[in-house]
Amino acid sequence: MLDETMIVVLGEFGRTVGGLTRRGRTRSLDAHVIALAGGGVRGGTIGKTDPTGATVAEYGWSANRDVRPED
Repeated sequence: MLDETMIVVLGEFGRTVGGLTRRGRTRSLDAHVIALAGGGVRGGTIGKTDPTGATVAEYGWSANRDVRPED
């Protein structure tokens, strides 16, 4: 069934690293995680963050910006 079915797992609600502010943690809009399996998807990774996940270290594609849902 995995050849005919795609499984999608994603999280778009990243949190900034470091201490809390008066309002709690803020959102990080730069880096998100998406995992795809099945349905003929090839394996691979696009981009990298720094070791703490705070900023994008390498975008990993020709647009040289974060990958957005519309992409």
